[in-house]
Order: sequence, then C-alpha cells, then structure tokens
Amino acid sequence: MTTKYFLHAAAVLSSAIVAFGYAGSASADVAQATGEDTAARCQQLSSLYSRHNTNGYARPIEVDAAVEDCRKGNYAAGVAALKRALARAQIPVPATESARSQ
Repeated sequence: MTTKYFLHAAAVLSSAIVAFGYAGSASADVAQATGEDTAARCQQLSSLYSRHNTNGYARPIEVDAAVEDCRKGNYAAGVAALKRALARAQIPVPATESARSQ
C-alpha cells in the first residue's frame, strides 16, 4: 500500500514541477517583451556605453556578453548587464521612456 501511495505522490509532484516549469518560461517571455527590456533599450544602453568608453577599442567582456544577449533576444539579461556596466563606469542610466522614442 505504501509503494502505491509513494508512486502516486511522485507522479503528482513531477506533473506539478513540469507545469510550473512551462508556466515560468512562458511568463518570462511575456515579461521580456514588455517594460524596459526591449531591443530598443538594449541599443540605447550599449550606444550610451560606447559613447562614454574612453578605452578606445577595449570593452569589458561583460558589455560584449550583454550585447550578445540582446542580439539573441535575451533582453532582460542584456539590459541588466548593461545597467551594471554603466553604473560601474559612473554613467547615468537614462529613463526608459527615452528608449521608446528613439
């Protein structure tokens, strides 16, 4: 009797984990496409960093990775990394509205 109960509980638990996994990735896609995490925002922040970068051709690997994330459509990660790089370089991050107007 306990083995049957265990197998039933394991099946229910694994189904719930799979369902939450699919729901989580779908909601992440929706969140990525809305708000400030867009291709325009990625372009705005990477251009801003490039304008203020005084090292010539040298650019931190984090900025290159952020631009690559944006290029692949992972806007949330790209925008977050670009914001961190701008903050580290003491470059003020512009408001989100200005990214939409460009």
